[in-house]
Amino acid sequence: MMQSSKRIHVDFPDATIDAPTRCLALTISDEFIRQTVSELNEQVDRVETTDQWRLNTDSYRLQNDPEISSLIDKLTRLFRENNPFKSFFIKNTLKELIVRLSQIQVRSDLLTTTHQHVNTNRLAYIVAYIRENVTRSLSIEELSDKACLSKSHFFRLFKSELGVSPAQFILTERIGRAKIILSNPAKSITDACYESGFNSLTHFSSAFRSVERMCPRQFKRQLFVVS
Repeated sequence: MMQSSKRIHVDFPDATIDAPTRCLALTISDEFIRQTVSELNEQVDRVETTDQWRLNTDSYRLQNDPEISSLIDKLTRLFRENNPFKSFFIKNTLKELIVRLSQIQVRSDLLTTTHQHVNTNRLAYIVAYIRENVTRSLSIEELSDKACLSKSHFFRLFKSELGVSPAQFILTERIGRAKIILSNPAKSITDACYESGFNSLTHFSSAFRSVERMCPRQFKRQLFVVS
């Protein structure tokens, strides 16, 4: 994602004259972005009233996201269609794209610069709290109490700003911790299981597979394959 009037250099080293690669560039007007973000701020609250949804076009590095890819594919298809509702569908899909990009930027900022916001943002504080206590049982009641929010309000705002439920976030953090442990040749799968907060090898293996699409043994094996 880049600002307007910026030059783009696209390099596809695998492309040749006989096997060319196409590059799609999608331009969205600044005014349309401002209007959409303004509507978002009018309709959806942030956890802190002083914070607002935004879309920073200076920040163009985005991790590949299946929802974003799906929306871009949809826009490509819509532009090619001969449909009387075409402009309506495109406008609404562009709005969804802008909203999801805004969500990604807010989430990325909260997760990568957490400690810069722990004193000013309750979700940043909760993210830090979860990471510090990820190996023990954490309930919604405890987390919402720490955030000084009702359970329902906390759950809604957490999912709105971080894109996942508190339980899903805790699971992902535990799996991330388990991957670090598994990367140590001296540590076993059992070590990774209990040291990352799981109390059952079966549950650990199932949870790991749900996040990483492979079992812990496969993950560890691919790290230490002898070339």
